[in-house]
Formats: sequence, C-alpha cells, structure tokens
Amino acid sequence: MDKLIYGSVFLQDPDFSQEKMEEGLSRMRSMKMNTVVVWPPHFFVDGKRNFDKHLKFLDTAHKYGFKVVIELTGQVTDLEFMPNCDYRDEYAVKDRNGCTVKGQNGLGELNYNHPEVRKKLREMILDTVKSYKDHPALHAWDIWNETHFKTYDKFTLCEFRRWLERKYKTVEKLNTAWAKSYTSFDQVEFEEVLWASIVPFIDLETFRNDNLASIVKFISDCVKEQDKAHPTVTDNVMSNVAWDEIDRGTDDWKVAANTDQFGISFYPKTGGRLLKKNEPWLRCLTFDGAQAASGRKFFLSEMQSHSYSEIYTTERVSPEEITTWGMEAISHGAAALVFWKLYPFSWGLQIGGRGLLLADGSLTKRSAAATQLGEFVAKNKDLAEAMKPASSAAVLFDRNNVFTVKAVNCKVKGLIGDAQVCESVQNLYRILFGNNADIDIFSRGDLMKKIGNLRTLFLTYQASLDDDAAKIIRKFIEAGGTLVGNHPFLDIDGSGRLRKKLPGGPLNDLLKVTYTDNIMVEKPVFKFKGMKKTVKCNTPIEVQEIELFDKTGTEILAEVGGMPLIISRKAGKGRIVYFCSPIWNYAGTPEFEDAIFAILESLGCVERVKCSKGVRTTLVGSGTPRYLFVFNYAGLKKIRIEASLTEPELLFGKAKVGISKNILELSGADHVVVLKC
Repeated sequence: MDKLIYGSVFLQDPDFSQEKMEEGLSRMRSMKMNTVVVWPPHFFVDGKRNFDKHLKFLDTAHKYGFKVVIELTGQVTDLEFMPNCDYRDEYAVKDRNGCTVKGQNGLGELNYNHPEVRKKLREMILDTVKSYKDHPALHAWDIWNETHFKTYDKFTLCEFRRWLERKYKTVEKLNTAWAKSYTSFDQVEFEEVLWASIVPFIDLETFRNDNLASIVKFISDCVKEQDKAHPTVTDNVMSNVAWDEIDRGTDDWKVAANTDQFGISFYPKTGGRLLKKNEPWLRCLTFDGAQAASGRKFFLSEMQSHSYSEIYTTERVSPEEITTWGMEAISHGAAALVFWKLYPFSWGLQIGGRGLLLADGSLTKRSAAATQLGEFVAKNKDLAEAMKPASSAAVLFDRNNVFTVKAVNCKVKGLIGDAQVCESVQNLYRILFGNNADIDIFSRGDLMKKIGNLRTLFLTYQASLDDDAAKIIRKFIEAGGTLVGNHPFLDIDGSGRLRKKLPGGPLNDLLKVTYTDNIMVEKPVFKFKGMKKTVKCNTPIEVQEIELFDKTGTEILAEVGGMPLIISRKAGKGRIVYFCSPIWNYAGTPEFEDAIFAILESLGCVERVKCSKGVRTTLVGSGTPRYLFVFNYAGLKKIRIEASLTEPELLFGKAKVGISKNILELSGADHVVVLKC
C-alpha cells in the first residue's frame, strides 16, 4: 500500500452522461481523492447484465488517475445478481413462521443458503469479475457491503443441524446441553424456548455468525476463481464493541478472517439508530474495534457525508466533523477512508440526502473540508503503514459471553435491557479515553495468541467464560499479569451452567472470597483508600456481598456501606483486582470515575499521557517519522501535553507550537492538530 485510500462512492445511474462522469471525477480530483467506489456493478438491459457504461466509467477514472473499487453485492439484489424478471418468492428469506420476508432490513434480502440463489450469485460474480479484472483502473472488489443475513428457512435449518452435529457429535450430548429429548439431529428446529436451557439461543446466534462468515468465504472464493490479483473487501456496520446489535448475524472477527480486507460503515449522526451518542470516545472505540477485528489496518468503506434526506436534515454534517472524523479514523488504523457519497441522492427514500457536493455538482463547505483532509493524506504517505503502538492493557470482548447475557435477559429485556456487555466495555473505554489512556480490544482468539504481550487484562461483564480461556488467564496472572474483573465474574461456564464456586469459578481460589448475597445501595457513598474525602455516585449501585477467606492477604481499596467494593490480591507473580459490583455499567459522578481511574493508575493497570483536560492525543508510528494527533475537543486556547519530542513539525491545523522540558504547548490550536516528530 503506497498511500491511504481516500475517496467516495460514485453511485452509478443509467442516465449519467460522459460529461456527468467527468464532472464528478474532476470534483473528486480537486478534493485530492485517489479512489472511487462504484455501485451497482453493472446495469440490466432486457434482463441481461450489461457492462458497457461501467467500462466507460473505468476508462474515465483511469484517465483521471483513480483507483476503482467495484462493489459486487450489497443490499439491493435486483440491481446486482437477481433481476426482477428472475425473482421468485422461494428465493427470499423466511421468518420464524416460514413466511416470505420481502422487506427485511428495509431492502429485500435473498436467502444465500438457497442453492438457486447461490448459483445465480456465483454466475454474476464470475461474469462481472471476468469483465473488469484486467482493467488498469481496478483496485479491489467490495464483495459484500454492510453484511446482514437472517432467515429461518429449510435450507438454513439443514445447515444449522449439520453445524450442531459437528459441535456435539452425538444427539445425547445435544440433549444434555439443550435440555431436550431428541433422538436425531434431524428433529432439531429453530428453538425459541429458553426456560430449561439458554444454550439453544447461544448456539443459534453462534451458528448465524459462522454461517454468514461462510457466505463471505463463498463470495470471496468465487472472486478468486477469476482474479487472484486484486484483494476482496467486506464491511460490517459500525463495529461489534460499539454497536450492540446481533440481529444482522455478523461477527467482526469471523468476517475479517474470510476476506482480504475488513471494513465498516460509519454513521455517527443517525439519531441514535447506530451510534447511540455522537461522542469522540464512542467514535474512536468504533475504529479501535474495527482495527482489533481486522488484526491490521481496516477500511472505512462508508463514512457519513451529510444528512439523511432533503426532509430529515437533523443529521447534517459540518465541515469540522468531516475533518475530525477523518483524522480520528486515520489515527486509529484506517487504511481507507471513503465517503458515502459524492452526489446527494436524486431519487429514492434518501432523496436529497448525503453527498459532499450539491445536486448540480457544486462544491460545498464540506467538500472544502474533504479537500483539506485529502491534501494531508496526499502529503503523508507514511501514514499508510503507520500503526498505533499496542497498549499494555486490553479488555476482553467475548461473543459467547454477549450471547449468554442476552439469552439470560431475553424475557426481562424490557426491564433491564440486554446490552450490559457492550455497555461495560464502552464505559471502561470512555473513562480511560477521558484520561488520555489507551486500551486494546481482545477477542477470545486474541486471548490465546497475544495475552503474553499484556500487563493488564480487563473482564468488564464476564458473566460466562469457558474453562480453557480461564486456564490461559490463570497462567497470565501467575506469570506476572494483572487481571481486573468485576461482578458478574465467570459465574456461568461455557456450557451455560452455573458454577458452584462464586465469584470467579475456576479463578475463585485466587480471590479467596465467597459470594453471599447481592444488595442495592440506594444512595452510595464511597470511601477510597488514601482519600480523605468520601465520593458519591449519581445512581443506586448493586453490590455483591462477599466474605474474605484471607483478610491478611486481601487489600480493600474501596468500600461502600461498610462493605468491600474493590479488593486486590497477589497471585503468583501477578495480581487480581476485583470490583464487587458491575461497576462499568453505572454512570457515576466525575469524582467517582476519577477515583476509580486513580486506583487503576496507582496499581499500574493503565498508562496515560498527561495533557490538558478535554484534549485527546494519539501517537501513531513506532519508528521515524511518528505522528502526534491532537484533538482539541474542549476548544482550548492553550494546550499542554507531556511529550518527549524533538523539533515537532506542524502538518495539519493551525497552532503556535512550543516545547520546553518535555512539555509541548500549543497556542490557538484548531479542533485537530497533527505534528510530525
């Protein structure tokens, strides 16, 4: 990769003239863009695929020096591989009652497990790839845009039964896990009842993740049959750690494992429909989640460029947001930044929405901001490979645990919700982000491969964990690592059964405590070790009552209502820190959260770069050059940052730069400043 991919989606329209193509590409060139994404992949003429107009567009893009990404499949299948003249209801996805669902996800999704659908999809891919693969402008294939798949049809049920047979081997083992009395795997149905066992819910959601990932692999393999030279890209919506949604059936890590490049769509201003809050910490968590799943740089395959439609304009995007979001993405591992889209919609339900340009092709203040970003990308090619250094701390995000919590809460979701796992990760990240401290995201697979590089591992709402993972964590602690856990803490094993020794299950002997009860403290007042003042929280807080087996070896770091809130024990060469409360799921006062962070910092669990409050810094690159991104979220006139830098060079934004005795001072700083050092 010689430079960051920077561009926009150029939605193809059969009515576009050559002049319109030239106008759009010329505007993109003026914004210093280098890549254009094209969809749909062709047009249908008399029910047959026609590539003539797209080939002319590729020729024109090549003339302007653009790389082109062809989007093969997305969300409107009758424009991709299933023309309306070929459609039959049996191709559509089904609901739990076996009824055809034509408008799922608002788009009209087809059943990718149906053999005829797969056949038509494969034919389209082979035909399309063959038509474009040798064009010099072609850069990559976006094989599945915004993955989503949910169906309860007979073909998918067969796949599910085979999946269960591979997992359990015998129907007796399935019956034990599911609390059922089957005599054959062929009797299994899509299970809804959870009273006797939560495992059917967990298995079905895990299967859906695996099934969708297998479809990604199928599409990718079809592309590779014709073209091994150009990479495949697959993108999910947002990222699992920042958007608590399982209905789409996507797992970021599993999708990333079956495509050359993993990407996301990113819409921070969508009225709470995607990101619940358009706040810096949640945007950056979204990017860190995508980077973690990718294991490398990720594609920002779609970034919001403006409001939803001509009528629903409350989601409008400012020029400042264009540059801020772009810089956040780049500093957190984006290898590609693509806007959705160049022109506003001229028809459809988003008519008048999106677009860096106006309907007549005129430039806007947003396109001026995109130009600033493009100039920065064009001048700093080293950023294409530069990565954020790995953090010494990580938080575990375990999809099996997510499914376990959602299963347990499914009948009381209206009372307490079911997003506790994501909420806990988000609040931990938010508190660290506000103190300018970094943390990485680990999946269970990362736990197996990379835990040896950590100083601290957080389990923030780990109600369930399998024994093999627990053994790895035990070795990590005994070798010198620090585990920070909290209630609920490994209460349920990997087979959906309650453990006898609580809290901690297989790690209970390291804690040397026993659980006795849970109580709700209505007006919590906390006493933290080393603090003369008591601290209050905004809301009532649930506390797990515990008895200490070894009072001399257990250090109580905080109390509430005379009960331990935070305890610490040495174990082997390491340490286990335990919060007797689902602490990260409470919105506390700033004083409460500052006290929690102070304890973590004093124990060496986290590291931060000290700087002015309301400012966030990100250092990218491990060698020379390095890039320091400074986000002036508070709009301060003067910023102070503890940093050991030599002759920093201002690359982006306005600021007067001074450095003395490892203190970097920025006066009159813009909302984003980037320094080369």
